[in-house]
Amino acid sequence: MVKLYSVESGIIVRVRDQNLAAVHKYWVDKLRCALYGEIISADVPMDIGAKKYDAAFKAILVLQKYYVAIPFYHQAYFQSLLGVPLPASTQWQLVEEMGGAAVLIFPTLERIAANGDVLHNDDSHVKITDLIRHHRLYPGKERTGTFTIGFIFRTKERDFALFYNGTQHAGENMEKLFQKRDVNSSAVIQMCDALSRNIPASFKTMLCNCLSHGFRKFDDLKKFYSDQYILGNFFTLLCACCSPMFELRFDFI
Repeated sequence: MVKLYSVESGIIVRVRDQNLAAVHKYWVDKLRCALYGEIISADVPMDIGAKKYDAAFKAILVLQKYYVAIPFYHQAYFQSLLGVPLPASTQWQLVEEMGGAAVLIFPTLERIAANGDVLHNDDSHVKITDLIRHHRLYPGKERTGTFTIGFIFRTKERDFALFYNGTQHAGENMEKLFQKRDVNSSAVIQMCDALSRNIPASFKTMLCNCLSHGFRKFDDLKKFYSDQYILGNFFTLLCACCSPMFELRFDFI
Protein backbone atom coordinates (compact mmCIF):
# COMPACT_ATOMS: atom_id res chain seq x y z
CA MET A 1 0.00 0.00 0.00
CA VAL A 2 1.41 3.39 -1.10
CA LYS A 3 0.91 6.32 1.27
CA LEU A 4 0.27 9.78 -0.23
CA TYR A 5 1.08 13.09 1.46
CA SER A 6 -0.61 16.44 0.86
CA VAL A 7 1.59 19.07 -0.84
CA GLU A 8 1.02 22.64 -1.94
CA SER A 9 -1.58 22.95 -4.66
CA GLY A 10 -0.54 23.96 -8.15
CA ILE A 11 -2.02 27.03 -9.85
CA ILE A 12 -3.07 27.21 -13.51
CA VAL A 13 -3.79 30.67 -14.93
CA ARG A 14 -5.87 31.19 -18.08
CA VAL A 15 -6.59 34.77 -19.17
CA ARG A 16 -9.79 35.08 -21.19
CA ASP A 17 -11.43 38.05 -22.82
CA GLN A 18 -14.18 39.96 -21.07
CA ASN A 19 -16.40 42.68 -22.43
CA LEU A 20 -17.14 45.89 -20.56
CA ALA A 21 -20.80 44.90 -20.36
CA ALA A 22 -21.69 41.27 -19.56
CA VAL A 23 -25.19 41.18 -21.09
CA HIS A 24 -27.64 38.49 -19.95
CA LYS A 25 -30.97 37.98 -21.71
CA TYR A 26 -33.92 36.20 -20.13
CA TRP A 27 -36.95 34.93 -22.01
CA VAL A 28 -40.13 35.18 -19.94
CA ASP A 29 -42.97 32.86 -20.98
CA LYS A 30 -46.33 34.54 -21.34
CA LEU A 31 -49.87 33.22 -21.78
CA ARG A 32 -52.92 35.11 -22.99
CA CYS A 33 -56.40 34.31 -21.81
CA ALA A 34 -58.70 33.61 -24.78
CA LEU A 35 -61.78 34.76 -22.88
CA TYR A 36 -60.64 38.00 -21.24
CA GLY A 37 -57.48 38.75 -23.26
CA GLU A 38 -55.39 39.11 -20.10
CA ILE A 39 -51.69 38.30 -20.43
CA ILE A 40 -50.13 36.23 -17.66
CA SER A 41 -46.31 36.29 -17.32
CA ALA A 42 -44.10 33.76 -15.59
CA ASP A 43 -42.58 34.71 -12.27
CA VAL A 44 -39.15 36.36 -12.55
CA PRO A 45 -36.50 35.07 -10.08
CA MET A 46 -35.40 37.58 -7.45
CA ASP A 47 -31.68 37.21 -8.25
CA ILE A 48 -32.23 38.72 -11.71
CA GLY A 49 -32.95 42.09 -10.13
CA ALA A 50 -35.23 44.91 -11.20
CA LYS A 51 -32.65 47.28 -12.77
CA LYS A 52 -31.29 46.97 -16.30
CA TYR A 53 -27.85 48.37 -15.39
CA ASP A 54 -26.35 47.33 -12.06
CA ALA A 55 -24.11 49.50 -9.86
CA ALA A 56 -20.93 47.57 -10.71
CA PHE A 57 -21.36 48.26 -14.43
CA LYS A 58 -21.96 51.96 -13.78
CA ALA A 59 -18.79 52.14 -11.68
CA ILE A 60 -16.71 50.48 -14.42
CA LEU A 61 -18.20 52.90 -16.96
CA VAL A 62 -17.12 55.85 -14.81
CA LEU A 63 -13.57 54.47 -14.57
CA GLN A 64 -13.45 53.94 -18.34
CA LYS A 65 -14.42 57.55 -18.95
CA TYR A 66 -12.58 59.47 -16.23
CA TYR A 67 -9.63 57.21 -15.42
CA VAL A 68 -8.87 55.34 -18.65
CA ALA A 69 -10.00 58.48 -20.58
CA ILE A 70 -12.12 56.73 -23.21
CA PRO A 71 -14.67 59.18 -24.68
CA PHE A 72 -18.31 58.16 -24.72
CA TYR A 73 -18.49 58.01 -28.50
CA HIS A 74 -15.42 55.75 -28.69
CA GLN A 75 -16.97 53.39 -26.18
CA ALA A 76 -20.28 53.45 -28.06
CA TYR A 77 -18.59 52.53 -31.35
CA PHE A 78 -16.54 49.78 -29.72
CA GLN A 79 -19.58 48.27 -28.04
CA SER A 80 -21.46 48.30 -31.34
CA LEU A 81 -18.70 46.17 -32.86
CA LEU A 82 -19.33 43.62 -30.10
CA GLY A 83 -23.08 43.63 -30.74
CA VAL A 84 -23.93 45.44 -27.50
CA PRO A 85 -25.50 48.85 -28.21
CA LEU A 86 -24.39 51.45 -25.65
CA PRO A 87 -25.16 54.95 -26.99
CA ALA A 88 -23.20 57.91 -25.68
CA SER A 89 -26.42 59.43 -24.30
CA THR A 90 -27.09 56.28 -22.27
CA GLN A 91 -23.54 56.30 -20.92
CA TRP A 92 -23.90 59.92 -19.84
CA GLN A 93 -27.16 59.17 -18.03
CA LEU A 94 -25.57 56.26 -16.13
CA VAL A 95 -22.50 58.31 -15.21
CA GLU A 96 -24.75 61.16 -14.05
CA GLU A 97 -26.52 58.76 -11.70
CA MET A 98 -23.18 57.76 -10.20
CA GLY A 99 -22.17 61.40 -9.93
CA GLY A 100 -25.25 62.17 -7.87
CA ALA A 101 -24.16 59.56 -5.33
CA ALA A 102 -20.51 60.67 -5.27
CA VAL A 103 -21.26 64.39 -4.85
CA LEU A 104 -22.32 63.75 -1.26
CA ILE A 105 -18.73 62.97 -0.21
CA PHE A 106 -17.14 65.69 -2.37
CA PRO A 107 -17.27 68.44 0.33
CA THR A 108 -15.40 66.13 2.72
CA LEU A 109 -12.74 65.44 0.09
CA GLU A 110 -12.44 69.19 -0.46
CA ARG A 111 -11.90 69.84 3.24
CA ILE A 112 -9.19 67.17 3.55
CA ALA A 113 -7.47 68.22 0.32
CA ALA A 114 -7.56 71.93 1.18
CA ASN A 115 -5.50 71.20 4.30
CA GLY A 116 -2.74 69.47 2.33
CA ASP A 117 0.90 70.54 2.25
CA VAL A 118 1.60 70.58 -1.51
CA LEU A 119 -0.67 71.62 -4.39
CA HIS A 120 -0.27 70.99 -8.11
CA ASN A 121 -2.77 72.63 -10.45
CA ASP A 122 -3.30 73.13 -14.15
CA ASP A 123 -6.20 73.98 -16.42
CA SER A 124 -7.36 73.33 -19.96
CA HIS A 125 -10.20 74.41 -22.19
CA VAL A 126 -13.32 72.27 -22.24
CA LYS A 127 -16.64 72.47 -24.08
CA ILE A 128 -19.73 72.42 -21.87
CA THR A 129 -22.79 72.25 -24.11
CA ASP A 130 -25.18 73.61 -21.47
CA LEU A 131 -23.05 76.74 -20.97
CA ILE A 132 -22.56 77.18 -24.73
CA ARG A 133 -26.33 77.13 -25.16
CA HIS A 134 -26.78 79.57 -22.27
CA HIS A 135 -24.28 82.03 -23.80
CA ARG A 136 -26.11 81.88 -27.11
CA LEU A 137 -29.46 82.58 -25.48
CA TYR A 138 -28.10 85.35 -23.25
CA PRO A 139 -25.18 87.00 -25.06
CA GLY A 140 -23.18 89.89 -23.70
CA LYS A 141 -21.33 88.22 -20.84
CA GLU A 142 -17.72 89.27 -20.43
CA ARG A 143 -16.47 85.73 -19.89
CA THR A 144 -17.67 82.95 -22.15
CA GLY A 145 -14.71 80.57 -22.00
CA THR A 146 -15.07 77.29 -20.11
CA PHE A 147 -12.27 75.46 -18.37
CA THR A 148 -11.56 72.19 -16.61
CA ILE A 149 -9.28 72.66 -13.59
CA GLY A 150 -7.25 69.83 -12.11
CA PHE A 151 -5.91 70.01 -8.55
CA ILE A 152 -3.63 67.45 -6.92
CA PHE A 153 -3.25 67.95 -3.17
CA ARG A 154 -0.61 66.03 -1.25
CA THR A 155 -1.28 65.28 2.41
CA LYS A 156 0.60 63.17 4.93
CA GLU A 157 -1.79 60.26 4.45
CA ARG A 158 -2.56 60.31 0.72
CA ASP A 159 -2.92 62.39 -2.44
CA PHE A 160 -6.23 63.88 -3.59
CA ALA A 161 -7.19 64.75 -7.18
CA LEU A 162 -10.08 67.21 -7.59
CA PHE A 163 -11.51 68.50 -10.87
CA TYR A 164 -13.75 71.50 -11.53
CA ASN A 165 -15.50 72.42 -14.78
CA GLY A 166 -16.99 75.82 -15.54
CA THR A 167 -16.20 79.42 -16.37
CA GLN A 168 -13.99 80.05 -13.34
CA HIS A 169 -10.20 79.95 -13.50
CA ALA A 170 -7.91 77.93 -11.27
CA GLY A 171 -7.27 80.81 -8.87
CA GLU A 172 -10.98 81.48 -8.43
CA ASN A 173 -11.70 77.82 -7.70
CA MET A 174 -8.77 77.83 -5.28
CA GLU A 175 -10.29 80.80 -3.44
CA LYS A 176 -13.42 78.78 -2.63
CA LEU A 177 -11.44 75.67 -1.81
CA PHE A 178 -9.10 77.43 0.64
CA GLN A 179 -12.11 78.67 2.59
CA LYS A 180 -12.05 75.16 4.10
CA ARG A 181 -8.36 75.35 5.06
CA ASP A 182 -7.34 75.65 8.71
CA VAL A 183 -6.42 79.28 9.41
CA ASN A 184 -3.48 78.16 11.56
CA SER A 185 -1.89 76.13 8.78
CA SER A 186 1.25 77.36 7.06
CA ALA A 187 1.21 78.44 3.42
CA VAL A 188 0.72 75.59 0.98
CA ILE A 189 3.45 74.91 -1.58
CA GLN A 190 1.86 75.54 -4.98
CA MET A 191 3.31 74.11 -8.20
CA CYS A 192 1.89 75.50 -11.45
CA ASP A 193 2.83 77.46 -14.55
CA ALA A 194 3.31 81.22 -14.38
CA LEU A 195 -0.15 82.12 -15.65
CA SER A 196 -1.57 84.89 -13.46
CA ARG A 197 -5.02 83.33 -13.18
CA ASN A 198 -3.53 80.33 -11.33
CA ILE A 199 -2.92 82.46 -8.23
CA PRO A 200 -5.64 82.91 -5.56
CA ALA A 201 -6.41 86.54 -4.78
CA SER A 202 -6.57 86.51 -0.98
CA PHE A 203 -4.67 83.37 0.04
CA LYS A 204 -0.88 83.37 0.09
CA THR A 205 0.89 80.31 -1.27
CA MET A 206 4.55 79.38 -1.57
CA LEU A 207 4.63 79.65 -5.35
CA CYS A 208 6.89 77.37 -7.41
CA ASN A 209 6.47 77.96 -11.13
CA CYS A 210 6.94 75.18 -13.64
CA LEU A 211 10.37 75.50 -15.30
CA SER A 212 9.52 73.42 -18.36
CA HIS A 213 7.49 76.32 -19.81
CA GLY A 214 10.43 78.67 -19.42
CA PHE A 215 12.87 76.09 -20.74
CA ARG A 216 10.94 75.84 -24.02
CA LYS A 217 11.41 79.58 -24.51
CA PHE A 218 15.15 79.23 -23.98
CA ASP A 219 15.23 76.31 -26.40
CA ASP A 220 13.79 78.60 -29.09
CA LEU A 221 16.70 81.04 -28.57
CA LYS A 222 19.33 78.54 -29.71
CA LYS A 223 18.94 79.83 -33.26
CA PHE A 224 20.02 83.35 -32.23
CA TYR A 225 22.36 83.12 -29.21
CA SER A 226 25.27 81.02 -27.99
CA ASP A 227 24.78 78.11 -25.59
CA GLN A 228 26.83 79.87 -22.88
CA TYR A 229 24.62 82.97 -22.98
CA ILE A 230 21.43 80.88 -22.89
CA LEU A 231 22.73 78.68 -20.06
CA GLY A 232 23.66 81.69 -17.94
CA ASN A 233 20.26 83.30 -18.27
CA PHE A 234 18.53 79.97 -17.67
CA PHE A 235 20.27 79.53 -14.32
CA THR A 236 19.41 83.12 -13.42
CA LEU A 237 15.75 82.28 -14.04
CA LEU A 238 16.12 79.08 -12.04
CA CYS A 239 17.45 80.92 -9.01
CA ALA A 240 14.73 83.57 -9.28
CA CYS A 241 12.03 80.88 -9.25
CA CYS A 242 13.62 79.03 -6.33
CA SER A 243 14.36 82.14 -4.22
CA PRO A 244 11.22 81.87 -2.01
CA MET A 245 12.45 78.46 -0.86
CA PHE A 246 16.26 78.66 -1.23
CA GLU A 247 18.67 81.53 -0.69
CA LEU A 248 20.66 80.85 -3.83
CA ARG A 249 22.00 83.28 -6.42
CA PHE A 250 24.26 83.07 -9.47
CA ASP A 251 25.59 86.04 -11.43
CA PHE A 252 26.62 85.53 -15.04
CA ILE A 253 28.39 88.07 -17.20
